[in-house]
Amino acid sequence: MDNPYQFHTVKEIADILRVSDWSVYDAVRQGLLPSVRIGRKVRIEHAAFCAWVDQGGMTYEALEQQAS
Repeated sequence: MDNPYQFHTVKEIADILRVSDWSVYDAVRQGLLPSVRIGRKVRIEHAAFCAWVDQGGMTYEALEQQAS
């Protein structure tokens, strides 16, 4: 069975974006970066991350507007 999902760790995403791990954790905590939590572990699905980047990421202001 082929796995249709590919997940990245916070460290891998931080390396791709050239930011700190804490910046990625903060984006996840604020709901800016789509992620999946498994216990205390955070994983970012590859396709969701690519879509997020293609859309230019999501800023805190955009998230607030979306919630309104």
